[in-house]
Amino acid sequence: MRNRGTVVLALLAALAMMLLAGCGSSFSPHSSEPATPAPLSANNLNLIFVASEDLAYQASGDMNPRTANLTNQGLQRSLLTAAFLQQKVLGMQNVTGIYALEPMTHLQTANHYPDMVALESIQQFAMLNQITLSSDQYGGTPLAGQSYPINDSYAEVPLPVGVVPPQQYCANCQGLDFRDQNGDNEALLTAILKNRASMFSRRRGKPSAP
Repeated sequence: MRNRGTVVLALLAALAMMLLAGCGSSFSPHSSEPATPAPLSANNLNLIFVASEDLAYQASGDMNPRTANLTNQGLQRSLLTAAFLQQKVLGMQNVTGIYALEPMTHLQTANHYPDMVALESIQQFAMLNQITLSSDQYGGTPLAGQSYPINDSYAEVPLPVGVVPPQQYCANCQGLDFRDQNGDNEALLTAILKNRASMFSRRRGKPSAP
């Protein structure tokens, strides 16, 4: 059965981590050890919501209060999170999509700096995943890269103040809008679900390597 995909979404800290679909557990009621989830099944569409920190919700010492960026401690935490996601949650499988918070939709400090922490937190995980790109204009000559792209472009809705409208919107590059303006987050998730479902239905009955 074809791999239906694993999508990682880096959200604000107020949203706790959620693992949807294909999650098992080795917990025993007689064991004093915490439950150890089994890796997600590659035969399911898995949405993984990863919490990022901000100035209001953070572990002490993880963020610089002046710049609203991760400190060295916060960076070390993101490295541990990346390894946990890749090894324990995905079972060393490759991700098929990463979406991060659009920075200018959630301003930080009195200077209204863009929130870069979601990107700073998830890029460590992105580098543990591979993607194959074309190295010529005709779509041939595949070239493997050790860093998966992160979607964080602004949706085609009224842009946040200070964002220059692009010459052309990239519908497939949309990130997550803290404002959820015009329901663009719901539209993004609906598109992900429909796209993965249609990919699966077209390929069902044609076994291939994951």
